Amino acid sequence: MLELELASFAGYEIVLQNVLPFWNSIKENIESISNNNKVTICDFDNINETRETIIDKYFTNGKYKKLTYVYEAFGYKKLVTQTNKIKKSHPCPFCKGKKVIAEDNLHDGVHKLTIPCVSCNATGINVEGLEEIVEGVSVKTWLTGKVSDVVNGSTSLKSVTDLLIFKRIRELNKKEMMAIYQYLEQNN
Repeated sequence: MLELELASFAGYEIVLQNVLPFWNSIKENIESISNNNKVTICDFDNINETRETIIDKYFTNGKYKKLTYVYEAFGYKKLVTQTNKIKKSHPCPFCKGKKVIAEDNLHDGVHKLTIPCVSCNATGINVEGLEEIVEGVSVKTWLTGKVSDVVNGSTSLKSVTDLLIFKRIRELNKKEMMAIYQYLEQNN
C-alpha cells in the first residue's frame, strides 16, 4: 500500500481485494490514495481474515482439511474413487479421460495449447458414464452440480446450497469457506 501511495497515481481507478484483514494498518494509505484516485474495495463483509488464515485456522488440523471435497462435509465418502473408476471404463472419446484437449506446435511461438474439453465439460467421462448412478445421484450431478442438487434442503443449508459439490475446500473463496465451516459447526 505504501508503494501505491508513494507512486503518486492520479486519476486512476484502483481495485483492491482482501484488504479487510489488514484494514487497521492500511486505512491511512487507502485514504491518501483515494484523494486523487477512485478506490474500489472488493472483499467479503465481516470476514477479517485472509484465505490462508481461514485454511490454517479452520481446515488444517481438524476432521476437514483444505483438500477435503465439499461433498465430504455432507457425509459422502470415496466419490473420487468411484468416479475415477467410471472415467476409466467410460472415457470421453475426444479427450480420452484427460478433461482437456491439448494441441502441440500449432504455430511459431505456440508450443502447446490446452483447453477444457467441451465434449465432456471437462469431466473426462462420456455420456453413458455421466448417466451412471453413484450414491443415488448421477455422476454428472456429482461432478457439475451444487449442494442443493444432492443434499435435501433444510434451513441450515441456506448458505451453502449454491456451492459446487465436487470442489475442494481450498478452491472455495473466503465467504464459501466460512459458510462450509459454519455449516459444519452447526451440524456436527
